[in-house]
Amino acid sequence: MKKHCLLLALCLMLSICTACSKTPAETTAPSLPPVTAPQETVPPVTEPLLGNGKFTMELPKGFVETENSASRWVYLSPNAPEDHSLVSVELVPMDEEILSMSTAEYKQRIDVTLTGTSQAKRFKLIDLWQEDVDGFPAVVSEYNLVYDDYISHIYRYEIVCKGFHYVFTFDDASDGNDWLEHFSTMIDSVKLAHTEGGTELNFSEMTEYTLDCGLHLFAEAGLMELEAYGFRGCLGSRNCILLFLSDDKQANNLADMRLEDYAQLLRQNNDLDAFSRDAYNNLYTSFRTTDEDGNEYYNMLFLKETEGAFWVCQMACPTVFQESYQREFPLWASSITQG
Repeated sequence: MKKHCLLLALCLMLSICTACSKTPAETTAPSLPPVTAPQETVPPVTEPLLGNGKFTMELPKGFVETENSASRWVYLSPNAPEDHSLVSVELVPMDEEILSMSTAEYKQRIDVTLTGTSQAKRFKLIDLWQEDVDGFPAVVSEYNLVYDDYISHIYRYEIVCKGFHYVFTFDDASDGNDWLEHFSTMIDSVKLAHTEGGTELNFSEMTEYTLDCGLHLFAEAGLMELEAYGFRGCLGSRNCILLFLSDDKQANNLADMRLEDYAQLLRQNNDLDAFSRDAYNNLYTSFRTTDEDGNEYYNMLFLKETEGAFWVCQMACPTVFQESYQREFPLWASSITQG
């Protein structure tokens, strides 16, 4: 299953779908702020940043937002792509167990995570401690990731809130550790705006679909079940498309493989970006594709596991609708079951 095959099916299906389920408000692709290099080795100037109403913090001047979804935010260095430094924030389901983990247990936890999601050649834990962030307990790790052509120095804060587990990552990959001093104290500026409740699964206003392949899910009204060559299942409209593939564990010698291992295998074989967990605990990655006419599509790829198979669930839409669907696709994916 190569990415170009996914694109072919996507373009084909979007061209034949005629049902219009909903029409999101017209949007235009956001323009990124101008990228300028910092004037000092450690930029003293910061700018307040609001993370979709769920947190605020101060970033070094010039960092550029490259991802903003319901559960993940990424900001790149103004010197990208030469400088791989970044700041990221993720919302994942609350996990209080990390507060009682030993150093060895936490190191193993990070090792497992990086094995499935990172291209780093080596991981070295420097220090591990606990502190409060905006009144909530957090496990803080400082470590290095060694890549082929650079080394990242990382501060990672896993903050246990009411219903949410925030993960703040400050990754300095610059040649001279230009951001390290600032990154070491950035957490002091963080204010957590969303500290009650958590990510609730509410499908009351959605439509339930049962596909011929045996999958059940909730999604927006008006989707049609369609046939897509090479896929086990398909739902689509003029605005979005959902494609489903399965990989039989027994037939393909995958019976002893974890979902994270399967993600790593899929990533290597299809040149995909790293998989991570969203606020609904879906394992996912995202990418963009372009058809022969130059039309661009936003794709989210979710991995699911059933008793006998791994499922690859691709949800895509034209980029003009990305702002709306990148919030909805994770909720839809969280509802997928087989039975």
